Amino acid sequence: MSLDICIKKKLGKYDLELVCRTDSRRLAILGPSGCGKSISLKAIAGIEQPDEGHIVINEKELFSSSKRINLKPQKRRVGYLFQNYALFPTMTVAQNIGAAVNSKQKNKEETVRKMASVFQIEDILDQYPGNISGGQQQRVAIARMLMSNPEVLLFDEPFSALDSFLKEELHNQLKRLLDSYEGTSIIVTHDREEAYEFSDTILLMYEGKIIQMGPTREVFANPDCEIARRIVGDKYLSMDKSFERNIKCDYTGRKTNMQDKLNKIKVVFADVDNTLLCLKMYDDAGKRIVGFENQDDWLKFNINTNAYIRCQAPRGVKNLVDDLHFHHGVKIYGLTECSNSFEYNSKFHRLNECYPGIFEHHGDLISTETRHKKVMIMKMIAERDGYNMDEIMFIDDSYTEVMEAFAAGMFAMHTTEVMERFM
Repeated sequence: MSLDICIKKKLGKYDLELVCRTDSRRLAILGPSGCGKSISLKAIAGIEQPDEGHIVINEKELFSSSKRINLKPQKRRVGYLFQNYALFPTMTVAQNIGAAVNSKQKNKEETVRKMASVFQIEDILDQYPGNISGGQQQRVAIARMLMSNPEVLLFDEPFSALDSFLKEELHNQLKRLLDSYEGTSIIVTHDREEAYEFSDTILLMYEGKIIQMGPTREVFANPDCEIARRIVGDKYLSMDKSFERNIKCDYTGRKTNMQDKLNKIKVVFADVDNTLLCLKMYDDAGKRIVGFENQDDWLKFNINTNAYIRCQAPRGVKNLVDDLHFHHGVKIYGLTECSNSFEYNSKFHRLNECYPGIFEHHGDLISTETRHKKVMIMKMIAERDGYNMDEIMFIDDSYTEVMEAFAAGMFAMHTTEVMERFM
């Protein structure tokens, strides 16, 4: 299998320039949200038309501006898994799966049932998408995608709509699928672990450009530039953990002294889940807690087992937060998404226990509707309390959120980086 892609397309903030020539069967495009990953995938699928260039897969030209070739999506033999799965709401699961094949095909119903059995969804064939869980919707969408026997599978943030527990279960299922699939797969994601797990070759993308490409393990171990280092993470780098002598680079590549940055900080905003607190991932028997397909099941589990009561404060994060608050008088806020008062109160109570003397008032824990509103909320509080952007520190386990905060002028660090530097 071979890919030869060289396309350009004018976008709002920047120009997309994707150049990729490889024989790899497992490809990933990794980069922050808004960098051009999904547009690139849609161009390959024929949903978006590039301004110029060519797309050749297995010596078959799908697009060529010079030759005026632009095959329709259904002619490209490309399977596309959308972020929202794009199931037809007025069609049953069986009808959705069968929509990918010719209505005149013999034994169509039997073929649909065989495909459904592969993904263990035979018992929901008569149901509608709105009546099944998010995990089941994804399995239906993948089954439909495979019905047309595509030469290339395209995955657009395949796990973004799933909760963390179901995500691991479907990770394993998708890995088994790709292990047996003989064609080419391309996954676009901002999640490092997904990119690392599902690819042999990786492209690092930033603002529409490929800044590095190569074998996945080599790229993660040897990023070419500072932006590439930030995209793959610092976990492979040797770091000096001394507060005073800890030298790092910001996202522009300029070397800065960590202590100089910290001395300016007057307020810290930190994500609660997986940063200030790490939820317990195993039950009392040592079995990993997985399989929750919706928020109600997860909430019931919390009520029955007091999961929030048993979560812990990561040592590196606690060391930094305690030092900044008690020795430098820095104000600390927790940011979290809460669907109800029980969840909010559980987290606030545990923060009080893990960080005594820091989270004393309910105003110290800020509930956000979605994670994408964190930067906006921090800016509002900064304006209200008179903080400059370089006086704000932000800690989060989402690389996308960290990049957005950095772009706003804040001192932003990923959770893993804090944990490794301040152990």
